[in-house]
Amino acid sequence: CTVVAANAISTGPNEFVNLVSGWIVPSIDNLPPYAVASVTCHLAGEAMGKGAPEGIGDALKRTLFEPIVSKVLSPMLQEAVRESDYNDDRLGGKLNNQRTASMVLKALERWSAATACSLVRIKQVCLNSNVNIIDVISDAMY
Repeated sequence: CTVVAANAISTGPNEFVNLVSGWIVPSIDNLPPYAVASVTCHLAGEAMGKGAPEGIGDALKRTLFEPIVSKVLSPMLQEAVRESDYNDDRLGGKLNNQRTASMVLKALERWSAATACSLVRIKQVCLNSNVNIIDVISDAMY
């Protein structure tokens, strides 16, 4: 995941936006949720690095933040928390959902840090996807 993120960041802001918009956002339906959460977490982390090309931070904040949070991270967190309450732990489902929820929370934190975004802004963005992120985070903590 880190290699994918580093390569994506190094291509520059336009290619980075195209990759995230064309691959990451639609992949929520095709790839394992933990993998998507991990890649999104690493993308934000790499974007904060000193080696990130100019314009990457602006691309994160102005173009990618809303679709990643509203279409990828918040629905994945809601689903992982919901499923961890109902899955049978004998098959590892509960543990996998808890790992996914943990990675999504870490990704939300990284995207918040990379874009200097507050929880209030995240809450506003998540309303677009009908996710009450405050309730979901609260459920994840208990």
